[in-house]
Amino acid sequence: MNFSKLRQTRSGTIYAAYTGVNSDFAFEEALFESIVRDREEDYADPFVNPTVPGSPTVTSPASTLPSSSSISPSFSVTASGPPELNSTACSPSSSSPSPSFSVTAPAPRAPRNSTACSASSPFSKDLLQRKQQKQKEKSKMRRQQQRLANKMSLTNATPVAGNLFTKIARKSATVAAPIALEACEVAKSGFVGRKAAFTPRVFLLKQLVGPSSLNFRLVRWDGISPMHIFDRSRRAIVILAGQPRDSGWLEVLSQATSAMNDARLRGNFSTQAIDHSRGRFPTLARGFAHGGGRTEPSSQRPRDSVNAGLVDGLLSVFQRIASFQSQEVLYAWQPRLHQYFSKMIQTFTSQQPGLEQNWPRSVFSSAVWNLGPQTACYKHVDFANVPFGLCAITALGSFNPITSGHIVLWRLNLVIEFPPGATALIPSAVIPHGNTPLQSDETRFSFTQYCSGGLFRWMEHGMQSDRTYFESLSDDDILANREKDARRWELGLSLLTTEKELEEKMK
Repeated sequence: MNFSKLRQTRSGTIYAAYTGVNSDFAFEEALFESIVRDREEDYADPFVNPTVPGSPTVTSPASTLPSSSSISPSFSVTASGPPELNSTACSPSSSSPSPSFSVTAPAPRAPRNSTACSASSPFSKDLLQRKQQKQKEKSKMRRQQQRLANKMSLTNATPVAGNLFTKIARKSATVAAPIALEACEVAKSGFVGRKAAFTPRVFLLKQLVGPSSLNFRLVRWDGISPMHIFDRSRRAIVILAGQPRDSGWLEVLSQATSAMNDARLRGNFSTQAIDHSRGRFPTLARGFAHGGGRTEPSSQRPRDSVNAGLVDGLLSVFQRIASFQSQEVLYAWQPRLHQYFSKMIQTFTSQQPGLEQNWPRSVFSSAVWNLGPQTACYKHVDFANVPFGLCAITALGSFNPITSGHIVLWRLNLVIEFPPGATALIPSAVIPHGNTPLQSDETRFSFTQYCSGGLFRWMEHGMQSDRTYFESLSDDDILANREKDARRWELGLSLLTTEKELEEKMK
């Protein structure tokens, strides 16, 4: 399946413009077209080096030489890496009927705004001035879009500004779910899901898939290539995001796994903290939430000094993974939801300074480390999370994803292979989920981020308790509020990206 509004430049860089049903997106589309034209003009100019680090580059040496029937250029590739033409490409000698040159790997590449030829070129000064002016105009447009985005509400949300265009590197496979998400039950207010009780157990793979099983569908996934799952209303409700194409990602995963195992060994955990409704493994949490008996939003920092110190250490180790979950996965696939989460984080951190954001580049309010060493969750639902939101999960450890550690999505009748290092987004507040067990010699940890639904209720009620809020309302206001609550689940679902929007991005 393919995304629309996605363009590939000659440097190999891919840009996708987010568009939606709102008229506000027309401005973004026009801006995108302008930037694409600018880049195409830049890359067509022989005096500009368009190479973007980390992107594949295809260069035609003949295109930089003057057209002449007496000249037959030839070249040879002597090294890999970003190519750079030698001086004959800029100043060919008319006295040489058959000039030749080689493509070599330079050290280092010239800055983007500098010219490849000498400063005496009649085009260089004017080109630099034009490029600088373009950059200023682009920065101004981004600032204007940021101010516009900050004013958007739940019913008129737009993608977060800063970089309006998401880099999407690969096409995504599609899986169809047998239900529509609106069929799931939520609280009357629409801020949280419905509490449900399940037998505390894990299910073997053979009990879910195959003969004499529950007839679940097995989804093969390598943990790298992205996939997404649509419901019957054609919304993207599950994102199997994979992993970043990052040369240092394996080292990040190794350090994260070691840090979680060390926290498990050194932490002070009570019996209740190890055997709970989600499984038999210790956990550590950090962030802020509201609900579950809290009278107001409060911190989730551990009270035990040893555990608090361990969480501080985990914060630094998991910064890259947390950023990937939020700024690269949630923002790319669910931009409206990302904006809604971002608005909540900004509101609480600005108006209630005692509540700390875990990472500057994460829009999730809470993080949980499931410390294993064999993390396999029972069938459960995180009903206190915002129901139309998605929870981010990254699996870690050493296990065979073909036989162990699958993620089970019960209402969707799906069992999905979930390899170590992979990241997924699921609607954890309304879809019961769990894992298949591991072999005796395997280890599995998991790291999750989510947003408490109570935080959004507190924010939309004027940063005050329900009691204080409703006491200040007239009878007519209370009636209007109930009507708004009845529509919240539907409005919240409208934040999720649709199949049509993803097809538009992938074209």
